[in-house]
Amino acid sequence: MKMPGRSKKRFVIIVAVVFLFLFLVFSILGFATQQVVLLLASPNHRTIQTDFNTAAGTDAMMEMPLKESVITTTYTVRRGDTFIDLLLGGQDVETDDAYAILSAVRKAYNPRDLRPGQEITLLYDRQSHNQQQVNFRGIMFHVDEKSDIVILRNDRNEYDINTVQRQVVTQYARSDGMIETSLYEAALQSGLPPEVLMDMTHLFSFDVDFQRDIRPDDRFEVVYERHFNDHGDVIREGPILYASLTVNNDVLRVYRHITGDGEADYFDEQGQTVRKTLLKTPIDGARLTSRYGMRRHPVMGYSKMHKGLDFAAPRGTPIMASGDGTIIHAGEKGTYGKFILIRHANRYSTAYAHLRAYSRGVKAGKRVKQGEIIGYVGATGMATGPHLHYEVRREGRQINPAKVKFPPGRILSGTERERFMATMKNLDRVFVDLGRGMFIARSR
Repeated sequence: MKMPGRSKKRFVIIVAVVFLFLFLVFSILGFATQQVVLLLASPNHRTIQTDFNTAAGTDAMMEMPLKESVITTTYTVRRGDTFIDLLLGGQDVETDDAYAILSAVRKAYNPRDLRPGQEITLLYDRQSHNQQQVNFRGIMFHVDEKSDIVILRNDRNEYDINTVQRQVVTQYARSDGMIETSLYEAALQSGLPPEVLMDMTHLFSFDVDFQRDIRPDDRFEVVYERHFNDHGDVIREGPILYASLTVNNDVLRVYRHITGDGEADYFDEQGQTVRKTLLKTPIDGARLTSRYGMRRHPVMGYSKMHKGLDFAAPRGTPIMASGDGTIIHAGEKGTYGKFILIRHANRYSTAYAHLRAYSRGVKAGKRVKQGEIIGYVGATGMATGPHLHYEVRREGRQINPAKVKFPPGRILSGTERERFMATMKNLDRVFVDLGRGMFIARSR
């Protein structure tokens, strides 16, 4: 039976549409097949397929002799992992290849420096005769914010190591504001990163008691560096270049200056280091609960001289050495519980009591630096709750830490002072320019 002309035409159109639909479906499936992600069972890695010459994140490999499509499997290092563990856990990595790569790594990097959170990327390419099979080609990993290491197998089946420098762009940033409730809240509302805020509180902790001195309407100003990688990601915030804090109408200013001997330090407007012999507060974020002087003892129930300062803080809060010195006691000491005593210069010493635990390596005879973590807040000994009992002693006798005035560690003079004045003038200008919306950056 012959098909009518109109029906025949309709049939041809339907067939063409079906073929076109099938063509599109298989084209999409074919494209998707090429983009399939190869997922392995381990929870500490991810695998992506990417075009080697165009994908973001592979800049470090762009100069390497690979032209094929590359599959990358990225492992995140966990505590206890080694290079060999990560390599042998990868797909199609032979033991000989793993140890050959480890040998190549040692030429530019200490494998023992591998740290939790670091990422190791394994590199594969597809076999020319079988696109479903892959060949292991090498590895890539970040050494630091400035460089990557790429190790690739060459035509002789040996592994070549290449160190690829990454461009780091540094920008200057400004943050300032008025304090209404706390410096912490005001700083975060202004966009100041928490780590920069912590650095700022350390800078002023020699002269300011943040528990008692800060008042509403006080102000702060900060200029600091922001560092970006070549993809525009922030990789580090800081250091602070300039900071000021207005406390009860008194303006305190500090400037970062690199001295002629290459040391970076912070100085006030008179060229004196802000770093003093001892910190006023050897703990961050704590609340002063008991001052130096007579008080009703919370355990004994009668009035007794309190020869130190008590700072309430959660268990485990880090405690810092108040100044450079030598530990002369680290252990149990009666009602003090876990106790540390540090001897400093000029016949001063500081005591830290009721600790929960000591930092690794803390023992009598150990030298410590100012700001170094020596222990953690607890409630050992005679204590009603977790807190730090802190004492400052002069020739062995307790004195009021809040009333001690410590001299600066260094005072600039002569040519060095002239260099510092130039630094100060430049940073003042940078602060003003940033306030006008000017963009200041440099690459290195």
